[in-house]
Formats: sequence, structure tokens, C-alpha cells
Amino acid sequence: MISILLIRILFKLVWGDQMNNLKNIVAKVLGISVSEITNDLTRNQAEGWDSFGHMMLISEVETQLNIKFTMKEVEELQTFQQLQDLVLAKRGV
Repeated sequence: MISILLIRILFKLVWGDQMNNLKNIVAKVLGISVSEITNDLTRNQAEGWDSFGHMMLISEVETQLNIKFTMKEVEELQTFQQLQDLVLAKRGV
């Protein structure tokens, strides 16, 4: 069975540009620098990641990456790592 670490490595090789794009989207929407975006970034840590910023972020990610989230996914999303994982799942990786 392939480990999560191996999946992440393969994902970065295949989808690395999109993950950089994801960081750029998050930075733009939340008004923070790309260097501030880590896997541990939470909604509580980013000032711009309030309820309005959250919806703007979801909309921009869906538009730029051509994916759709369910309402449950949108409601449960709390960290950048979760956002990356959702994008990964939507890409079937």
C-alpha cells in the first residue's frame, strides 16, 4: 500500500505548479504573503480568513483550479493543509 508521504511526494511532482498556484490564490485573497502560508495555517491565524474571506477563497480556488467543493467541505475547511488535501482529492490523487 502506498503511504501518505509517498502520495504527497508524487502529488508535488505532478501538481507542484498547482500547489504553488494555490498558495498564490490564498495569499491574494487573504492579503498575506506566500511565505506566511504553511500547512499549519488556520482560519484563526490569518486576519483576512474571516467568513467573507473564506467564501472568497473558496470561490477563487474553484474558479482558478476548475474544481467544485461541497457545502460540507466548505464548512469543515479550517486549515491550508485541509485545502491542499481537498484539492488533491478533487484531482483524484
